[in-house]
Amino acid sequence: MTGRDDRLGPQTSLVTLRGHLSTLSVHHRTPPPTAAKCLLVYHTIGMQGFGVQHATTSLGIIRMAGSSEIPDHDHLAGRIQITAPDHELKTIDEWTNEADEHIAHVLLIISLAEGKLLEWSIRESATSDGKLFRTDFYGPKHTGTPRDGIGHFLNLQPILDLATTRYTEDLRSKTGIELAIRLLLAQPAHAELQLVTAMTALEHLTSIYNKQTPVPPPVPLDTFSTIIRPALEAAFDNAIANVALDPEGARLVRNKMSGLNNTVLKHRLDAMLRDYDVPIAGLEKHVDAAIRTRNDIIHKGTTKAAFPEFYLHVAVLREVLKRIILTLLEYKGQYISFLNGQEFREFPPTKTTIQ
Repeated sequence: MTGRDDRLGPQTSLVTLRGHLSTLSVHHRTPPPTAAKCLLVYHTIGMQGFGVQHATTSLGIIRMAGSSEIPDHDHLAGRIQITAPDHELKTIDEWTNEADEHIAHVLLIISLAEGKLLEWSIRESATSDGKLFRTDFYGPKHTGTPRDGIGHFLNLQPILDLATTRYTEDLRSKTGIELAIRLLLAQPAHAELQLVTAMTALEHLTSIYNKQTPVPPPVPLDTFSTIIRPALEAAFDNAIANVALDPEGARLVRNKMSGLNNTVLKHRLDAMLRDYDVPIAGLEKHVDAAIRTRNDIIHKGTTKAAFPEFYLHVAVLREVLKRIILTLLEYKGQYISFLNGQEFREFPPTKTTIQ
């Protein structure tokens, strides 16, 4: 901020500097030799909740509490505490590093319920009697307001259970679910970007799935490579033999023949949805329409879809993403759908009708 201060003279300018610390660690006392019975308290930003939720993990007991009323979602409004087991022999640093990673995964699943990316800004380290020996500050963070979450802050215990029992490293590595959740939680302002972001998440999931379980091409590879492709290339060469064409252009067209047998996104997506047993009955034609609109945006930069139809595409794709994620997490119970306005539904749902 700049301005004049006549007390310092008519030609003097006053500059006021403001800043934030990116990180600050305060050591209150010497930490214990091991993490046994120690606890970490993570102060979270904009996390809603009611009461205290509990979960027992290999790293210790987790207790989580959010604020029921939040005037500013960029302010500290919740906390997660993890207490190490009595027999924990790891050093404080070793246990803290593992706890940080585990709490980050827990917060991502809670974020899925609340419809915004939840992060922590302050971590307190204490002994079993509550005496602090270290406090770490990581500065203010912007996370935005909630949008289109799958759960309600009044009932976060089922979501915490999912986070601590179903959201495993094996699931993350085999399915690509983590990036899909982060893309679902992204909040771009423009509807076109919302659709592209949702499609990016779906394409990421299908790509990881295809690596684990390759989707067969339309024609068997041997048949295509030994019979169909050579015949197509020979026919092309014969067709242009007496035609004046740019050699580079002809080469580009000829090379495209090798990709004629590739699977397309719709085939890979359909295969993944069937294999994962994702409930999408009643949404099939809407998914196909959303994919066509996505192709128009990506390849033409525009779409003929009117805004109500376009926004329905966004809602459908986000709903499909939710259902994939909840299926992978083996969730059963109530979730919030926004297909027909905000409503609680049972998961897995039966045939869906869009009104």
